[in-house]
Amino acid sequence: MRLRAKESDVAGAAMMAARCHPLALVVTHDLYAFDPLVFDALAREVEAKLIRIASEDVDTDDLASMFSALAIEARQPRSGEGEPWHDDSLHAVQSHGGSFTDHHLAHYAGWTILVARDVSDGNWAAQARLGVYRDLASWIEGRHPGENEQLVSGELLRTKEESLAAMKRQLDETRSSDG
Repeated sequence: MRLRAKESDVAGAAMMAARCHPLALVVTHDLYAFDPLVFDALAREVEAKLIRIASEDVDTDDLASMFSALAIEARQPRSGEGEPWHDDSLHAVQSHGGSFTDHHLAHYAGWTILVARDVSDGNWAAQARLGVYRDLASWIEGRHPGENEQLVSGELLRTKEESLAAMKRQLDETRSSDG
């Protein structure tokens, strides 16, 4: 297994982690202390180990030994890799503000459904994108005009479960009219 290191600033860390699926996120103690909850959540979301180091001037031999141990662990499959989640399950995902919060993803018939709560009225909305995405960053990155089909529900509903069910019905209707 060949290991590579990629460097990122704080602003781009979440997108890079979603794209690269790293074995580890390496941050200095000072940077971690700035916002530990964000770094812990990011590491959990991408299923990476969070390694805190004293400074950026770390001994490369020390890092190499840590990464060797991680490479051995990496030979084991990550949880959920390869197969979509069960069709009726919503998975809470990290969200980063905006007019919607409490983001959840679900997989259904080859689509990934995003369900989120509108902060202004508390109602839930749903969108679906063709393909299997496991986190919000990759779902957002999956938006390329002409490459991925997307459906947006016009309904705002009282619960995330109602919103998921409405989007699944819309997908079923779309599939039956296509076939």
